[in-house]
Amino acid sequence: MKLDGAVPPGAERIAMDCRVAAGSVVASPADPLNAPEYAPMVSLRTGGAPTTETVMFSVRVGVLLGDKPFTTAVDGGSYVISGTASGLAGSVDQGGITQVKKSFEVRLTCPA
Repeated sequence: MKLDGAVPPGAERIAMDCRVAAGSVVASPADPLNAPEYAPMVSLRTGGAPTTETVMFSVRVGVLLGDKPFTTAVDGGSYVISGTASGLAGSVDQGGITQVKKSFEVRLTCPA
């Protein structure tokens, strides 16, 4: 996973729980309580040309939501999803919450 072209600390490889049913995949961190900041949650349709429905990133205080449209491609056994996400992040205790916008790329591989 990359945000603004860089891999966030701890996000080199995040174990994901993939739920596959009726041509859709919903993926979220397998261990959400210990997932790194900015861990993604993704829902997509897997038909002939896969399309991403939702992308959300967990932030310690706040959330980033993906802004449609997304680019979705298949690379071997992985889905590569990219776009931009915006939302609120920061800490009231450390100077406030700020509006942020970040480009992202998520490579999602679900077990067969």
